[in-house]
Amino acid sequence: MASHSRSVRRAGSRAQINQVFIYLAAILVIGAIAVIGSKAILSIMSTDCEAKNSDFVRDLNRFIGEYSDKGSVHFEVLPAPCNAREVCFVSYSKIGKAPVTPDVVVMESVRDKAANVFLKGEFTSPVGLAEKLEVPSASALLCINVSGGYFKLKFTGMGRTTLVEQDVRTAG
Repeated sequence: MASHSRSVRRAGSRAQINQVFIYLAAILVIGAIAVIGSKAILSIMSTDCEAKNSDFVRDLNRFIGEYSDKGSVHFEVLPAPCNAREVCFVSYSKIGKAPVTPDVVVMESVRDKAANVFLKGEFTSPVGLAEKLEVPSASALLCINVSGGYFKLKFTGMGRTTLVEQDVRTAG
C-alpha cells in the first residue's frame, strides 16, 4: 500500500512539473508572437511614413513647378508627413553672407545645394531641392508650422519662380 501511495505522489508531482513546463512554453510562444507582431507593425508604420513623406515632396515640387505663371495664386493644403512639426524653405536668391539658420543640417544642405526644403520634427530632414522656390521674407528662410495635421500653403507665380508662403486666410 505504501508503494502505491508513493507512485501516486510521483505521478502527481510529475504532472505538476509537466504543467509548469506547458505554461512556460505557452508564455514563450505568446511572447515571441507579441515581439514579432510589434516589429511587423512598426515596420508597416515606418513604410507608411516614408510613403507620406514621398507624397508630400512630390506634391510640393509639382506645385512649385506648375504655379510659377506670373500673377497666378493657388492655395494648397498638404498633409504633414509623420512627426513633422514644420516645413522650412530656403530661397537661394536671398542667401547672403550671413548664416540662414543655426541648424547645421539646413546650412550644410543649402551650402552643398543638395536641398532647400526641410521637414522639422524630432530631427531636421532635407526632403527636396526646388530651384524655382522663393520666400517672401527678407530672410532667406521661411518655416511654416503644421496646423491640424496639414501644411496650408499659398503659391504665387512670379514668372520664373514661385513664391511660397503660409496661407493665412481664415475659415468663414
